[in-house]
Amino acid sequence: EERVAGKNLGSDLRQGKITLPLIHLLEGVGDAERATLRDLLAAPLSPEQQAWMRARVIDEGAADAALERAAAYVQSARNRLAETFDAKAPSPIWERLDLLAEYILRRRR
Repeated sequence: EERVAGKNLGSDLRQGKITLPLIHLLEGVGDAERATLRDLLAAPLSPEQQAWMRARVIDEGAADAALERAAAYVQSARNRLAETFDAKAPSPIWERLDLLAEYILRRRR
């Protein structure tokens, strides 16, 4: 949702950026719809096309899949921090990096 992300979610589409949710969408649909999506992405999208694509990302669970992958990356980073620093006696540096890892996933603007 734009209010949470802090930007218009269609801006990446308008700029021709292929984001992780869009990659998940392309991987999760059939060949015919994948071809349609690729054709749409080859040119600037109309507002209606952007709305349709955003709805497909949500309906196909691609946004949730991207969030799950982000959560896995954050957990991996936190595990590495715990291996690098003594998690039983955390230092201020470890605590800040751990908070930063959590913030990256849960940020709200």
